[in-house]
Amino acid sequence: MSIALLLPSPVMTQKPSSITSPPRGFGSSSSRLLQVSCVTKNPSRNNNVTCNNFRPIKEVNNQITHTIPQEKLEIFKSMENWAETTLLPYLKPVEDSWQPQDFLPAPETDDAFYDQVREIRERTREIPDDYFVVLVGDMITEEALPTYQTTLNTLDGVKDETGGSLSPWAVWIRAWTAEENRHGDLLNKYLYLCGRVDMRHVERTIQYLIGSGMDSKFENNPYNGFIYTSFQERATFISHGNTARLATTYGDTTLAKICGTIAADEKRHETAYTKIVEKLFELDPDGTVQALASMMKKRITMPAHLMHDGRDDQLFDHYAAVAQRIGVYTAADYAGILEFLLRRWKVESLGSGLSGEGRRAQEYLCTLPQRIKRLEERASDRVKHITWTQGVSGKCYSSEIRKQGLMFSLELGLCVASETTSYSIALTYCIMYSGLLGWDCTINVWDTNEFTSELSVPGKKRKGNNQAEESQLEREAETTLVGHTQCVSPVVWSEHDVVYSCSWDHSVRRWDVETGKDSLNLTTVVTENFVA
Repeated sequence: MSIALLLPSPVMTQKPSSITSPPRGFGSSSSRLLQVSCVTKNPSRNNNVTCNNFRPIKEVNNQITHTIPQEKLEIFKSMENWAETTLLPYLKPVEDSWQPQDFLPAPETDDAFYDQVREIRERTREIPDDYFVVLVGDMITEEALPTYQTTLNTLDGVKDETGGSLSPWAVWIRAWTAEENRHGDLLNKYLYLCGRVDMRHVERTIQYLIGSGMDSKFENNPYNGFIYTSFQERATFISHGNTARLATTYGDTTLAKICGTIAADEKRHETAYTKIVEKLFELDPDGTVQALASMMKKRITMPAHLMHDGRDDQLFDHYAAVAQRIGVYTAADYAGILEFLLRRWKVESLGSGLSGEGRRAQEYLCTLPQRIKRLEERASDRVKHITWTQGVSGKCYSSEIRKQGLMFSLELGLCVASETTSYSIALTYCIMYSGLLGWDCTINVWDTNEFTSELSVPGKKRKGNNQAEESQLEREAETTLVGHTQCVSPVVWSEHDVVYSCSWDHSVRRWDVETGKDSLNLTTVVTENFVA
Protein backbone atom coordinates (compact mmCIF):
# COMPACT_ATOMS: atom_id res chain seq x y z
CA MET A 1 0.00 0.00 0.00
CA SER A 2 1.43 3.34 -1.01
CA ILE A 3 0.23 6.15 1.18
CA ALA A 4 0.71 9.65 -0.16
CA LEU A 5 -2.43 11.33 1.08
CA LEU A 6 -1.71 14.94 0.22
CA LEU A 7 1.93 14.40 1.09
CA PRO A 8 5.07 15.02 -1.00
CA SER A 9 5.38 12.74 -4.01
CA PRO A 10 6.74 9.32 -2.95
CA VAL A 11 10.33 8.31 -3.64
CA MET A 12 9.93 4.60 -3.01
CA THR A 13 12.29 3.71 -5.85
CA GLN A 14 15.24 5.03 -3.84
CA LYS A 15 17.36 2.62 -1.86
CA PRO A 16 17.83 3.42 1.82
CA SER A 17 21.34 4.30 2.92
CA SER A 18 20.77 2.05 5.92
CA ILE A 19 17.81 0.34 7.46
CA THR A 20 18.19 2.30 10.68
CA SER A 21 17.58 5.63 8.99
CA PRO A 22 14.80 6.57 6.59
CA PRO A 23 15.64 6.81 2.88
CA ARG A 24 16.47 10.20 1.47
CA GLY A 25 13.32 12.09 0.76
CA PHE A 26 11.44 11.04 3.88
CA GLY A 27 9.85 14.21 5.14
CA SER A 28 11.50 16.16 2.36
CA SER A 29 10.09 19.57 1.55
CA SER A 30 11.61 19.68 -1.92
CA SER A 31 8.34 18.73 -3.55
CA ARG A 32 5.73 21.19 -2.37
CA LEU A 33 2.91 20.12 -4.66
CA LEU A 34 0.69 17.85 -2.63
CA GLN A 35 -1.30 14.96 -3.98
CA VAL A 36 -4.24 12.89 -2.85
CA SER A 37 -2.79 9.69 -4.24
CA CYS A 38 -2.96 6.33 -2.52
CA VAL A 39 -2.64 2.92 -4.10
CA THR A 40 -4.24 -0.06 -2.43
CA LYS A 41 -4.36 -3.52 -3.93
CA ASN A 42 -7.82 -4.94 -3.47
CA PRO A 43 -8.19 -8.53 -4.64
CA SER A 44 -11.96 -8.21 -4.73
CA ARG A 45 -11.87 -5.53 -7.39
CA ASN A 46 -10.12 -5.35 -10.73
CA ASN A 47 -8.90 -1.77 -10.83
CA ASN A 48 -8.11 -2.10 -14.53
CA VAL A 49 -11.72 -2.71 -15.48
CA THR A 50 -13.29 0.33 -17.09
CA CYS A 51 -16.96 1.06 -17.40
CA ASN A 52 -18.79 3.54 -19.59
CA ASN A 53 -21.15 4.37 -16.75
CA PHE A 54 -20.41 5.67 -13.27
CA ARG A 55 -20.82 3.22 -10.47
CA PRO A 56 -19.99 3.78 -6.79
CA ILE A 57 -16.59 2.49 -5.77
CA LYS A 58 -17.93 1.57 -2.34
CA GLU A 59 -21.28 -0.13 -2.06
CA VAL A 60 -23.69 0.42 0.82
CA ASN A 61 -25.52 -2.80 1.60
CA ASN A 62 -28.21 -3.97 4.02
CA GLN A 63 -29.93 -0.60 4.22
CA ILE A 64 -33.10 -0.36 6.30
CA THR A 65 -35.82 2.10 5.29
CA HIS A 66 -38.95 3.75 6.69
CA THR A 67 -38.89 2.55 10.29
CA ILE A 68 -40.89 5.38 11.86
CA PRO A 69 -44.54 4.53 12.65
CA GLN A 70 -47.36 6.84 11.59
CA GLU A 71 -48.09 8.08 15.11
CA LYS A 72 -44.51 9.32 15.41
CA LEU A 73 -44.85 11.23 12.13
CA GLU A 74 -47.72 13.16 13.68
CA ILE A 75 -45.27 14.56 16.23
CA PHE A 76 -43.33 16.33 13.48
CA LYS A 77 -46.54 17.67 11.97
CA SER A 78 -47.46 19.09 15.37
CA MET A 79 -44.01 20.71 15.65
CA GLU A 80 -44.35 22.88 12.54
CA ASN A 81 -45.41 26.02 14.42
CA TRP A 82 -42.55 25.46 16.85
CA ALA A 83 -40.12 25.07 13.94
CA GLU A 84 -41.41 28.30 12.39
CA THR A 85 -40.83 30.34 15.54
CA THR A 86 -37.83 28.57 17.11
CA LEU A 87 -35.85 26.84 14.37
CA LEU A 88 -35.95 29.25 11.43
CA PRO A 89 -34.56 32.24 13.41
CA TYR A 90 -31.23 30.39 13.48
CA LEU A 91 -30.93 31.11 9.76
CA LYS A 92 -29.22 34.41 8.91
CA PRO A 93 -30.58 36.76 6.23
CA VAL A 94 -28.56 36.51 3.02
CA GLU A 95 -27.74 40.22 3.05
CA ASP A 96 -26.25 39.89 6.54
CA SER A 97 -24.24 36.77 5.73
CA TRP A 98 -20.55 36.56 4.95
CA GLN A 99 -19.54 35.38 1.50
CA PRO A 100 -16.37 33.59 0.38
CA GLN A 101 -15.17 36.63 -1.53
CA ASP A 102 -14.91 38.55 1.76
CA PHE A 103 -11.77 36.51 2.54
CA LEU A 104 -10.20 36.22 -0.93
CA PRO A 105 -8.22 38.48 -3.28
CA ALA A 106 -10.45 40.64 -5.46
CA PRO A 107 -10.05 39.36 -9.05
CA GLU A 108 -11.14 42.65 -10.61
CA THR A 109 -7.96 44.42 -9.41
CA ASP A 110 -4.99 43.22 -11.48
CA ASP A 111 -1.90 44.24 -9.52
CA ALA A 112 -3.47 43.90 -6.09
CA PHE A 113 -4.89 40.50 -6.97
CA TYR A 114 -1.51 39.04 -7.96
CA ASP A 115 0.17 40.56 -4.92
CA GLN A 116 -2.44 39.06 -2.62
CA VAL A 117 -2.11 35.63 -4.24
CA ARG A 118 1.66 35.80 -3.75
CA GLU A 119 1.06 36.65 -0.09
CA ILE A 120 -1.20 33.62 0.32
CA ARG A 121 1.45 31.38 -1.22
CA GLU A 122 4.15 32.87 0.97
CA ARG A 123 2.08 32.38 4.14
CA THR A 124 1.20 28.77 3.36
CA ARG A 125 4.59 27.66 2.05
CA GLU A 126 5.88 26.32 5.37
CA ILE A 127 2.62 25.00 6.81
CA PRO A 128 3.12 21.27 7.52
CA ASP A 129 1.81 18.73 5.05
CA ASP A 130 -0.29 16.96 7.68
CA TYR A 131 -2.27 20.14 8.23
CA PHE A 132 -3.13 20.28 4.54
CA VAL A 133 -4.17 16.64 4.60
CA VAL A 134 -6.81 17.54 7.15
CA LEU A 135 -7.79 20.86 5.58
CA VAL A 136 -8.32 19.25 2.18
CA GLY A 137 -10.27 16.41 3.81
CA ASP A 138 -12.46 18.99 5.52
CA MET A 139 -12.98 20.80 2.23
CA ILE A 140 -13.88 17.60 0.37
CA THR A 141 -16.39 16.82 3.11
CA GLU A 142 -17.98 20.25 2.76
CA GLU A 143 -18.10 19.98 -1.03
CA ALA A 144 -20.25 16.84 -0.84
CA LEU A 145 -23.15 19.03 0.31
CA PRO A 146 -25.54 17.77 -2.41
CA THR A 147 -25.41 14.36 -0.71
CA TYR A 148 -26.35 15.82 2.66
CA GLN A 149 -29.32 17.78 1.31
CA THR A 150 -30.48 14.69 -0.54
CA THR A 151 -30.17 12.61 2.62
CA LEU A 152 -32.14 15.08 4.75
CA ASN A 153 -34.84 15.01 2.11
CA THR A 154 -35.26 11.27 2.65
CA LEU A 155 -36.53 11.85 6.20
CA ASP A 156 -40.21 11.00 6.51
CA GLY A 157 -42.35 13.79 7.91
CA VAL A 158 -39.90 16.64 7.31
CA LYS A 159 -38.62 16.27 3.73
CA ASP A 160 -39.20 18.84 1.00
CA GLU A 161 -42.04 17.18 -0.89
CA THR A 162 -41.96 19.48 -3.93
CA GLY A 163 -38.48 20.99 -4.08
CA GLY A 164 -39.93 24.36 -3.12
CA SER A 165 -42.24 23.53 -0.22
CA LEU A 166 -42.99 26.30 2.26
CA SER A 167 -43.21 23.99 5.26
CA PRO A 168 -40.74 25.17 7.93
CA TRP A 169 -38.88 21.86 7.75
CA ALA A 170 -38.36 22.20 3.99
CA VAL A 171 -37.37 25.87 4.30
CA TRP A 172 -34.81 24.93 6.94
CA ILE A 173 -33.25 22.18 4.82
CA ARG A 174 -32.86 24.44 1.78
CA ALA A 175 -31.59 27.47 3.69
CA TRP A 176 -29.23 25.37 5.83
CA THR A 177 -27.82 23.95 2.59
CA ALA A 178 -27.37 27.45 1.19
CA GLU A 179 -25.42 28.54 4.26
CA GLU A 180 -23.26 25.42 4.26
CA ASN A 181 -22.52 25.83 0.55
CA ARG A 182 -20.25 28.78 1.30
CA HIS A 183 -17.92 26.60 3.40
CA GLY A 184 -16.73 24.33 0.62
CA ASP A 185 -16.58 27.23 -1.84
CA LEU A 186 -14.28 29.25 0.41
CA LEU A 187 -11.93 26.42 1.39
CA ASN A 188 -11.74 25.22 -2.22
CA LYS A 189 -10.75 28.62 -3.55
CA TYR A 190 -8.19 29.25 -0.82
CA LEU A 191 -6.56 25.87 -1.39
CA TYR A 192 -6.50 26.53 -5.13
CA LEU A 193 -4.76 29.87 -4.63
CA CYS A 194 -2.18 28.57 -2.15
CA GLY A 195 -0.65 26.24 -4.74
CA ARG A 196 0.04 23.45 -2.26
CA VAL A 197 -2.52 20.96 -3.55
CA ASP A 198 -3.07 18.86 -6.67
CA MET A 199 -6.51 20.33 -7.32
CA ARG A 200 -7.49 18.01 -10.16
CA HIS A 201 -6.96 14.99 -7.94
CA VAL A 202 -8.98 16.67 -5.20
CA GLU A 203 -11.78 17.48 -7.64
CA ARG A 204 -11.87 13.87 -8.80
CA THR A 205 -12.18 12.77 -5.16
CA ILE A 206 -15.11 15.15 -4.67
CA GLN A 207 -16.86 13.73 -7.72
CA TYR A 208 -16.33 10.18 -6.46
CA LEU A 209 -17.67 11.11 -3.03
CA ILE A 210 -20.82 12.83 -4.28
CA GLY A 211 -21.48 9.98 -6.68
CA SER A 212 -21.06 7.42 -3.90
CA GLY A 213 -23.49 9.06 -1.47
CA MET A 214 -23.38 8.16 2.21
CA ASP A 215 -24.57 5.43 4.53
CA SER A 216 -26.38 7.58 7.08
CA LYS A 217 -28.25 4.76 8.84
CA PHE A 218 -31.18 7.20 9.24
CA GLU A 219 -33.73 4.61 8.07
CA ASN A 220 -35.75 7.61 6.77
CA ASN A 221 -36.42 8.30 10.46
CA PRO A 222 -36.23 11.99 11.46
CA TYR A 223 -35.41 11.03 15.06
CA ASN A 224 -32.23 9.39 13.78
CA GLY A 225 -31.56 12.17 11.29
CA PHE A 226 -31.69 15.03 13.77
CA ILE A 227 -29.65 13.11 16.36
CA TYR A 228 -27.00 12.56 13.70
CA THR A 229 -26.92 16.19 12.58
CA SER A 230 -26.67 17.38 16.20
CA PHE A 231 -23.59 15.20 16.66
CA GLN A 232 -22.08 15.92 13.27
CA GLU A 233 -22.46 19.70 13.44
CA ARG A 234 -20.67 19.77 16.79
CA ALA A 235 -17.94 17.54 15.35
CA THR A 236 -17.39 19.92 12.44
CA PHE A 237 -17.45 22.89 14.83
CA ILE A 238 -14.63 21.27 16.80
CA SER A 239 -12.71 20.27 13.67
CA HIS A 240 -12.86 23.70 12.01
CA GLY A 241 -12.10 25.36 15.34
CA ASN A 242 -8.94 23.31 15.70
CA THR A 243 -7.81 23.99 12.13
CA ALA A 244 -8.29 27.69 12.94
CA ARG A 245 -6.14 27.33 16.06
CA LEU A 246 -3.39 25.53 14.16
CA ALA A 247 -3.47 28.08 11.32
CA THR A 248 -2.80 30.79 13.90
CA THR A 249 0.13 28.77 15.23
CA TYR A 250 1.52 28.48 11.70
CA GLY A 251 1.20 32.22 11.13
CA ASP A 252 -1.65 32.35 8.60
CA THR A 253 -4.16 34.61 10.30
CA THR A 254 -6.36 34.81 7.20
CA LEU A 255 -6.72 31.04 7.07
CA ALA A 256 -7.38 31.04 10.81
CA LYS A 257 -10.18 33.57 10.29
CA ILE A 258 -11.63 31.47 7.46
CA CYS A 259 -11.72 28.31 9.56
CA GLY A 260 -13.01 30.19 12.60
CA THR A 261 -15.82 31.77 10.61
CA ILE A 262 -16.88 28.37 9.27
CA ALA A 263 -16.71 26.96 12.81
CA ALA A 264 -19.07 29.71 14.01
CA ASP A 265 -21.62 28.69 11.37
CA GLU A 266 -21.34 25.07 12.46
CA LYS A 267 -21.91 26.08 16.07
CA ARG A 268 -25.08 27.96 15.16
CA HIS A 269 -26.35 24.99 13.17
CA GLU A 270 -25.46 22.66 16.03
CA THR A 271 -27.58 24.75 18.38
CA ALA A 272 -30.54 24.55 16.01
CA TYR A 273 -30.35 20.78 15.57
CA THR A 274 -29.87 20.13 19.29
CA LYS A 275 -32.98 22.19 19.97
CA ILE A 276 -34.98 19.92 17.66
CA VAL A 277 -33.87 16.85 19.61
CA GLU A 278 -34.44 18.67 22.88
CA LYS A 279 -38.04 19.25 21.79
CA LEU A 280 -38.36 15.57 20.85
CA PHE A 281 -37.21 14.59 24.33
CA GLU A 282 -39.94 16.85 25.70
CA LEU A 283 -42.66 15.34 23.50
CA ASP A 284 -41.50 11.71 23.30
CA PRO A 285 -38.69 10.93 25.77
CA ASP A 286 -39.00 7.16 25.44
CA GLY A 287 -38.84 7.11 21.64
CA THR A 288 -36.05 9.69 21.54
CA VAL A 289 -33.75 7.99 24.06
CA GLN A 290 -34.15 4.70 22.20
CA ALA A 291 -33.33 6.41 18.91
CA LEU A 292 -30.24 8.01 20.46
CA ALA A 293 -29.02 4.67 21.83
CA SER A 294 -29.67 3.04 18.47
CA MET A 295 -27.61 5.65 16.62
CA MET A 296 -24.73 5.36 19.08
CA LYS A 297 -24.71 1.57 18.78
CA LYS A 298 -24.54 1.94 15.01
CA ARG A 299 -21.84 4.58 15.60
CA ILE A 300 -21.90 8.12 14.29
CA THR A 301 -19.68 8.06 11.23
CA MET A 302 -18.78 11.29 9.52
CA PRO A 303 -20.66 12.09 6.30
CA ALA A 304 -17.62 11.66 4.04
CA HIS A 305 -16.87 8.10 5.17
CA LEU A 306 -17.22 6.85 1.56
CA MET A 307 -14.44 9.19 0.43
CA HIS A 308 -12.47 7.68 -2.44
CA ASP A 309 -10.03 8.94 -5.05
CA GLY A 310 -10.28 6.02 -7.45
CA ARG A 311 -7.25 4.32 -5.92
CA ASP A 312 -7.37 4.09 -2.15
CA ASP A 313 -10.17 2.09 -0.52
CA GLN A 314 -9.22 3.46 2.90
CA LEU A 315 -8.81 7.12 2.01
CA PHE A 316 -11.23 8.38 4.65
CA ASP A 317 -9.52 6.32 7.37
CA HIS A 318 -6.15 7.72 6.35
CA TYR A 319 -7.49 11.28 6.47
CA ALA A 320 -9.16 10.61 9.82
CA ALA A 321 -5.96 9.14 11.26
CA VAL A 322 -4.01 12.28 10.42
CA ALA A 323 -6.77 14.41 11.96
CA GLN A 324 -6.46 12.31 15.13
CA ARG A 325 -2.68 12.59 15.20
CA ILE A 326 -2.45 16.38 14.86
CA GLY A 327 -5.35 16.94 17.24
CA VAL A 328 -7.99 18.30 14.86
CA TYR A 329 -10.57 15.63 15.66
CA THR A 330 -9.85 12.79 18.08
CA ALA A 331 -11.47 9.88 19.86
CA ALA A 332 -11.55 12.06 22.96
CA ASP A 333 -13.59 14.60 20.97
CA TYR A 334 -16.03 11.86 20.01
CA ALA A 335 -16.56 10.97 23.67
CA GLY A 336 -16.73 14.64 24.62
CA ILE A 337 -19.46 15.35 22.07
CA LEU A 338 -21.54 12.49 23.42
CA GLU A 339 -21.06 13.77 26.98
CA PHE A 340 -22.08 17.26 25.91
CA LEU A 341 -25.24 16.08 24.18
CA LEU A 342 -26.25 13.83 27.07
CA ARG A 343 -25.96 16.81 29.42
CA ARG A 344 -27.73 19.13 27.00
CA TRP A 345 -30.66 16.75 26.63
CA LYS A 346 -30.66 15.78 30.33
CA VAL A 347 -30.65 12.09 29.46
CA GLU A 348 -29.50 11.01 32.91
CA SER A 349 -32.48 12.69 34.60
CA LEU A 350 -35.20 11.31 32.33
CA GLY A 351 -38.09 10.37 34.60
CA SER A 352 -40.33 7.43 35.25
CA GLY A 353 -42.12 7.67 31.90
CA LEU A 354 -39.56 5.47 30.21
CA SER A 355 -40.38 1.93 29.16
CA GLY A 356 -38.11 -0.97 30.03
CA GLU A 357 -36.40 -0.59 26.68
CA GLY A 358 -36.08 3.14 27.26
CA ARG A 359 -34.45 2.63 30.67
CA ARG A 360 -31.96 0.18 29.19
CA ALA A 361 -31.15 2.72 26.47
CA GLN A 362 -30.67 5.40 29.14
CA GLU A 363 -28.28 3.20 31.14
CA TYR A 364 -26.29 2.32 28.04
CA LEU A 365 -25.92 5.96 27.01
CA CYS A 366 -24.91 7.26 30.43
CA THR A 367 -22.01 4.82 30.73
CA LEU A 368 -20.84 5.00 27.12
CA PRO A 369 -18.62 8.14 27.26
CA GLN A 370 -16.48 6.78 30.07
CA ARG A 371 -16.09 3.43 28.33
CA ILE A 372 -14.85 5.20 25.20
CA LYS A 373 -12.47 7.35 27.25
CA ARG A 374 -11.02 4.38 29.12
CA LEU A 375 -10.28 2.56 25.88
CA GLU A 376 -8.68 5.66 24.39
CA GLU A 377 -6.51 6.24 27.47
CA ARG A 378 -5.35 2.63 27.62
CA ALA A 379 -4.51 2.62 23.94
CA SER A 380 -2.55 5.87 24.33
CA ASP A 381 -0.63 4.47 27.29
CA ARG A 382 0.29 1.38 25.33
CA VAL A 383 1.81 3.45 22.55
CA LYS A 384 4.04 5.27 25.03
CA HIS A 385 5.51 2.12 26.58
CA ILE A 386 6.77 0.06 23.64
CA THR A 387 10.49 -0.68 23.18
CA TRP A 388 12.55 -3.23 21.25
CA THR A 389 14.56 -5.93 23.04
CA GLN A 390 16.32 -9.21 22.14
CA GLY A 391 19.44 -7.37 21.02
CA VAL A 392 18.15 -6.91 17.49
CA SER A 393 19.32 -3.96 15.46
CA GLY A 394 16.19 -1.87 15.37
CA LYS A 395 14.81 1.57 14.79
CA CYS A 396 11.58 3.25 15.86
CA TYR A 397 10.06 5.48 13.19
CA SER A 398 7.16 7.87 13.43
CA SER A 399 5.56 10.06 10.79
CA GLU A 400 8.41 9.90 8.25
CA ILE A 401 8.03 6.20 7.59
CA ARG A 402 4.31 6.64 7.00
CA LYS A 403 4.84 9.30 4.38
CA GLN A 404 6.62 6.92 2.04
CA GLY A 405 4.19 4.06 2.34
CA LEU A 406 6.29 1.52 4.19
CA MET A 407 3.38 1.05 6.49
CA PHE A 408 0.40 2.90 7.83
CA SER A 409 0.54 3.35 11.56
CA LEU A 410 -1.15 6.15 13.42
CA GLU A 411 1.33 6.25 16.27
CA LEU A 412 4.23 3.89 15.81
CA GLY A 413 6.11 1.91 13.18
CA LEU A 414 8.77 -0.58 14.21
CA CYS A 415 11.45 -1.98 11.94
CA VAL A 416 14.27 -4.47 12.43
CA ALA A 417 16.79 -5.72 9.93
CA SER A 418 19.16 -8.48 9.00
CA GLU A 419 21.80 -8.11 6.30
CA THR A 420 19.39 -8.84 3.47
CA THR A 421 15.89 -8.50 4.89
CA SER A 422 14.04 -6.03 7.03
CA TYR A 423 10.84 -6.75 8.91
CA SER A 424 8.49 -3.91 9.59
CA ILE A 425 5.48 -4.16 11.83
CA ALA A 426 2.71 -1.62 11.68
CA LEU A 427 1.05 -1.29 15.04
CA THR A 428 -2.07 0.51 13.96
CA TYR A 429 -3.79 2.54 16.63
CA CYS A 430 -7.37 2.51 15.34
CA ILE A 431 -9.29 5.54 16.54
CA MET A 432 -11.40 6.91 13.75
CA TYR A 433 -14.37 9.23 13.48
CA SER A 434 -16.61 6.27 14.20
CA GLY A 435 -15.18 6.15 17.71
CA LEU A 436 -13.92 2.60 17.25
CA LEU A 437 -10.90 1.84 19.39
CA GLY A 438 -8.52 -1.02 18.90
CA TRP A 439 -5.24 -2.35 17.59
CA ASP A 440 -4.25 -4.17 14.46
CA CYS A 441 -0.91 -5.39 13.15
CA THR A 442 0.50 -5.66 9.67
CA ILE A 443 3.70 -7.56 8.88
CA ASN A 444 5.83 -6.42 5.95
CA VAL A 445 8.89 -8.33 4.75
CA TRP A 446 11.28 -6.14 2.78
CA ASP A 447 14.26 -6.90 0.60
CA THR A 448 16.78 -4.48 2.08
CA ASN A 449 18.74 -4.04 -1.15
CA GLU A 450 15.77 -3.49 -3.44
CA PHE A 451 13.52 -1.90 -0.83
CA THR A 452 10.48 -3.68 -2.20
CA SER A 453 8.00 -5.61 -0.12
CA GLU A 454 7.98 -9.33 -0.82
CA LEU A 455 5.12 -9.84 1.58
CA SER A 456 2.59 -7.51 3.12
CA VAL A 457 -0.03 -9.28 5.15
CA PRO A 458 -2.50 -8.04 7.75
CA GLY A 459 -2.42 -9.73 11.10
CA LYS A 460 -6.18 -10.09 10.89
CA LYS A 461 -6.69 -11.91 7.61
CA ARG A 462 -10.17 -12.51 6.28
CA LYS A 463 -10.40 -16.18 5.40
CA GLY A 464 -12.57 -17.17 2.45
CA ASN A 465 -13.88 -20.58 1.50
CA ASN A 466 -10.98 -21.11 -0.87
CA GLN A 467 -8.46 -20.76 1.93
CA ALA A 468 -9.39 -23.75 4.07
CA GLU A 469 -5.95 -25.35 3.74
CA GLU A 470 -4.19 -22.15 4.72
CA SER A 471 -6.53 -21.69 7.64
CA GLN A 472 -5.56 -25.14 8.92
CA LEU A 473 -1.88 -24.22 8.72
CA GLU A 474 -2.60 -21.01 10.52
CA ARG A 475 -4.34 -22.87 13.32
CA GLU A 476 -1.35 -25.20 13.60
CA ALA A 477 0.98 -22.22 13.78
CA GLU A 478 -1.11 -20.60 16.46
CA THR A 479 -0.85 -23.67 18.70
CA THR A 480 2.79 -24.44 17.85
CA LEU A 481 4.40 -21.06 18.46
CA VAL A 482 5.05 -21.56 22.16
CA GLY A 483 4.71 -18.40 24.19
CA HIS A 484 3.08 -16.50 21.37
CA THR A 485 0.26 -15.24 23.55
CA GLN A 486 -3.01 -13.89 22.23
CA CYS A 487 -1.97 -14.67 18.67
CA VAL A 488 -3.68 -12.58 16.01
CA SER A 489 -4.68 -14.88 13.10
CA PRO A 490 -1.36 -15.99 11.58
CA VAL A 491 -1.07 -15.67 7.81
CA VAL A 492 0.59 -18.00 5.33
CA TRP A 493 3.21 -16.97 2.81
CA SER A 494 2.42 -20.00 0.71
CA GLU A 495 5.17 -19.48 -1.87
CA HIS A 496 7.80 -20.11 0.79
CA ASP A 497 5.94 -22.51 3.12
CA VAL A 498 6.26 -19.99 5.90
CA VAL A 499 3.72 -18.67 8.37
CA TYR A 500 4.15 -15.17 9.77
CA SER A 501 2.18 -14.16 12.81
CA CYS A 502 1.90 -11.22 15.15
CA SER A 503 0.13 -10.93 18.46
CA TRP A 504 -1.30 -8.43 20.88
CA ASP A 505 1.94 -8.68 22.90
CA HIS A 506 3.64 -7.27 19.78
CA SER A 507 5.84 -10.27 19.14
CA VAL A 508 6.37 -11.46 15.59
CA ARG A 509 7.16 -15.07 14.66
CA ARG A 510 8.12 -16.86 11.48
CA TRP A 511 7.17 -20.54 11.48
CA ASP A 512 8.51 -23.01 8.93
CA VAL A 513 5.65 -25.27 7.84
CA GLU A 514 7.90 -28.19 6.84
CA THR A 515 10.09 -28.33 9.94
CA GLY A 516 7.59 -26.89 12.39
CA LYS A 517 10.35 -24.72 13.83
CA ASP A 518 10.35 -21.09 14.83
CA SER A 519 13.03 -19.34 12.76
CA LEU A 520 12.32 -15.75 13.69
CA ASN A 521 11.41 -14.31 17.07
CA LEU A 522 11.16 -10.56 17.38
CA THR A 523 9.65 -9.22 20.56
CA THR A 524 8.65 -5.87 21.93
CA VAL A 525 8.25 -5.29 25.62
CA VAL A 526 5.20 -3.51 26.96
CA THR A 527 5.61 -2.21 30.49
CA GLU A 528 1.89 -2.03 31.17
CA ASN A 529 -0.77 -4.59 30.43
CA PHE A 530 -3.52 -3.56 28.05
CA VAL A 531 -6.92 -5.15 27.82
CA ALA A 532 -9.22 -3.82 25.09
